Parts: sequence; C-alpha cells; structure tokens
Amino acid sequence: YDQTIGSDDYYDHITDVAESCSPGCSSSVRSTLSAISVELQKAGDNQFPSVASAMGICKDTMPAYMDTSRLFRDELMMVVGYTFANVNMANYPPGKKTSLYKACQIFQDEELMPLDKLSKFLSKMLG
Repeated sequence: YDQTIGSDDYYDHITDVAESCSPGCSSSVRSTLSAISVELQKAGDNQFPSVASAMGICKDTMPAYMDTSRLFRDELMMVVGYTFANVNMANYPPGKKTSLYKACQIFQDEELMPLDKLSKFLSKMLG
C-alpha cells in the first residue's frame, strides 16, 4: 500500500509465474509480440486495420480513437498483459489444466505464425 514497489514488478512476477508454468513461455510471448509490432510498423497508420483483420479483429469493432498503428499496438500489448494477469489469478492449483498453461501453449505452438498465435490467444482467452 505504500507504493514502494517498482511499476513493472507486478508484471515481472506474472512473467516469472508463466515461465515456471511453461518453460519458454515468456520468450515465446515476447517474440510473438515483437513480430506483430514489426507487422504493424510496416503496415503503418493507413493499413494497420488489415493486420487487425488478419487476427480476427474487425475494424468496425475498434474504438474511433484507435487511429494509428502505434496506438493499436499499445492496446494489444495492454490486452495481452492484463489477460495474463487475469489467468495468473486463476492459476491454482498450478498445472497443465489451467488457463495460464493453455495461454502459454498457444504462444509456444511452433506451427502457428505470430498473427495466428495472437488471434487464437484472444479468441480462447477473451472468447
């Protein structure tokens, strides 16, 4: 309550828990999000909705304020972060049946391309 922890400490802890749940999870999430960031940067402000569409996100469902690829990327990162925080809270008892483990497995699926991984993650975790 005294605000003495660092601003990233909570999400660093979530990362550690995800990593212990499924070794390699954190690097798989990072590489997926990095690849998507590159795709969004390439698409630019005029074409980022096509990247969103490739992930199953319809342009008509995006808020009006979301008008740049950078803002869209930032929102995606926030959604992934808070979704991992939510599934972490339900990670008891820890094991392969938890949503946290299943989320990690999506990102660790080497058969899926980055956009497909995030699409599947959003669909499965947020339904």
